[in-house]
Amino acid sequence: MEALIRFWKSLDITIVGVMLGISLAGLFTMSSFQGNDTYFVRQGIWILVSLMVFLFASMFEYRFLKQTRVVVALYGVLLFVLLLLFALGHVSKGAESGSVSAK
Repeated sequence: MEALIRFWKSLDITIVGVMLGISLAGLFTMSSFQGNDTYFVRQGIWILVSLMVFLFASMFEYRFLKQTRVVVALYGVLLFVLLLLFALGHVSKGAESGSVSAK
């Protein structure tokens, strides 16, 4: 319980407030669209999910990333995953890359 209280005291309210303000401004802009409100509801759900993920990720201490061996190991693992994607990936519905080709 003490750790949770310490977390709430250390949370930067400015960042959370700005994030919620921008998200709500976008949500109110979407509500002015005419027609179906499905995008409004979906966007609201994604805002709540992202807020929960943000708060969960904020609970961890990231000082271990200052160590060079941790950064190099993380880089190696991510590079290996990208190489696996290149080797094992397949073309789906004609999408080979993120670039747009002119026809």
